[in-house]
Parts: sequence; structure tokens; C-alpha cells
Amino acid sequence: MYVTKLRQKAEHCEFSDKDGEIKSQIIQGCVSKKLRIKCLEEEKELKDILILARSMEMAEKQAYAMDRHDSLPVNKIKKHPSQRRKPEILLSERNTEVYETAVELEIVPVIQTISSKNEKYSDLYDKYKPVFNGLGKLKDKQIKFHIDESVIPTAQPARRIPFHVRDKVAQELEKLEKLDVIEKATGATPWVSNLVVAPKPKSPNDVRICVDMRKANLALKRERHVVPTVDNIVMELNGSTVFSKVDLYKGFHQLELSEESRNMTVFASHVGLWRYKRLNFGVSVAPEIFQNEIRQVINGLNGVLNISDDIIIHGKTQNRS
Repeated sequence: MYVTKLRQKAEHCEFSDKDGEIKSQIIQGCVSKKLRIKCLEEEKELKDILILARSMEMAEKQAYAMDRHDSLPVNKIKKHPSQRRKPEILLSERNTEVYETAVELEIVPVIQTISSKNEKYSDLYDKYKPVFNGLGKLKDKQIKFHIDESVIPTAQPARRIPFHVRDKVAQELEKLEKLDVIEKATGATPWVSNLVVAPKPKSPNDVRICVDMRKANLALKRERHVVPTVDNIVMELNGSTVFSKVDLYKGFHQLELSEESRNMTVFASHVGLWRYKRLNFGVSVAPEIFQNEIRQVINGLNGVLNISDDIIIHGKTQNRS
């Protein structure tokens, strides 16, 4: 029904590629996140997307029917009492009392959050207020992509952004421009990627924008840095009793891109061409670059580790590491 309505509307529009426009609307407007991911992973024709959508819909219906069938008490196998699932522990007054007792016995550490509302750390918050507000930027450092010149640049045809979210997209772009994350693209733009718009899970009325960098990523060479595992971090934490975690706000956006690298991030929107001034999400080489840069920044600091934008500070006591 959705595709039929799109075809009817497309008949009144002068699109050069009607199937391509319908495909873009399906990708951006479909309810199924799994379908959207599969469509973005590789280029598919409209007919292939429709076949995939119908098969996924049938599979979901069959799975739902099987779940209902399994819930019927016919020939149900009784589990041994030892195999029955234990009830989940929910937050209650008793659990709160247990936690407070554990803190008094120094079994569980007290967890504090530094904010303007926390009176204990209000002086620290006021002293370093710029650190806790806005978007930071690593000083005296610009990220330069290693580009494979043998890859032919690709300017992808723009995907049409649904009318009902265009105002929200424009507001988000304006917000990123004020944060110095993006800028208007001028001059020659051999690389142009598509803008992908999705609602935020926790705020359905807001939108999250990202760039489909699949074509541009083909020309980016990796920097193969070693990324620490959780096991490595746990070994380093051995013997520590005091921990603090620092979360870098919009971590990638705190690294500035060099002038020549910015042209790889150009994307098209209904309000023109833009490009990123900071490292952006969707770049295949971004995680390794970001991990290495933060590692170099904290190198030499005792009791400080990081995995991506999460930095952990640990020590045996409050005053020593």
C-alpha cells in the first residue's frame, strides 16, 4: 500500500529516475530498522527491496504466530524447579537499604556525578565550567585522511528528504554550523555523499542526521592502530579502589579535520551542500584515528585509560594512583 501510494504521487512529478526516488523514500520512511540497514549495506534495485521487505514481513508474521502457538498449554513440558527462571530483582526499599549498608561497610563505592546540582562538587564545576559545557576541540591538531588517489571520486545523486522532517533537518544543520562542526561547501566537490535522517530513539520528535559515506570510504586508507580490549583495561585496573569516568561529548566532533580532508565529507541536503570541519560519524577510519589521538593525549598520565570516547581514571585512594 505504501509503495502504491508513492507510485501514484510519483506520476505527478517530473523525476528522471522514479524508481530511485521511490527507493529513497522507502529507505527513509520504512518502520523496520533491519530493512533500512540491509538496504544501506549494499546497493539494491527497487524490486529487490520490495522482495526483501515482503519476505521480512512474512517472517515476522510467522514468528509472531509461533510465539502465540508456543504460549498455549498443549503438551507443555514442565521444567524441574532447579531449571525455572529466577525472578528478576527489582528496585525496592529493601534494595536501597542493602545498597546503603554495603556503602557503610565499604563493599560498594559511592558513585557521584559532577554537575551544578551536586553541592559537593559545585566549586569544581564552577572553576572548570567550560569543560562541562559546549563542544570541545583538541588544540593544535588536525586530522588528515590518507586517500587512495586511484579510486574515482563519486558524487551520489541526492536522496529526497521527506517534507515532514525538512524543518527539523534544517534546524539540526544550523545547530551543527553554530557548533563549528559543519560549514557550507564551496568550489569543486568531486565527492558528494547522501544525508540519512532518522528519528532519535529517546526523542521521537527530534531527528539524527548522519552521512552515508560508503562510496567515500572506499578511497580512505586505514591507520591500523591497536585498540585495547576490555580484558586489557581490567588488568590495568587491578588493585584500584577509586574510579572516575569521563565521557567526551560528541567525541568524534572534538577532532578537527584538515582542509584537504574536509572535501571527502561533503554531503547534499535540501538546503545545499555542506561539509564537515570535524571528524564525523560514518567515516570507516574514524574509530581507530580517534582512539589513537585520545591515547596520545593521555599518554604518560598514571591511572588514566581510554576506550574510544570513554576515559577512566583510577587509583588506590582518592589522593594517589
